[in-house]
Amino acid sequence: MSEKKIETLFPNLVAAELISARSKNAPFNSAHEAYSIILEEIDEFWDEVKKKRAERDRTTMLLELIQIAAMAQRAAEDLGFVVQCTERRLRRSKPLAISSNNDERETP
Repeated sequence: MSEKKIETLFPNLVAAELISARSKNAPFNSAHEAYSIILEEIDEFWDEVKKKRAERDRTTMLLELIQIAAMAQRAAEDLGFVVQCTERRLRRSKPLAISSNNDERETP
């Protein structure tokens, strides 16, 4: 498989998982709810990681990573972070850079 196809495959799998999750479950109501769902998915990935390398199921690991990414995207969208950050960025003339202490700063 070409590198280009591999680069687009994961985001497409995440998008499909996100569509599936949205069709089955209501939007996240709070950051606490989002955190608990994401943590559950991380724990499921961790269950595979803890196994001996030869016993790990790489397909299961990939599926859990897809679910983690999809739930992170869903949290950002459902809780309004994507819209808020995009609107804030559009109001500024310079792009934002995120510093290590998590506050937004304009790039020099």
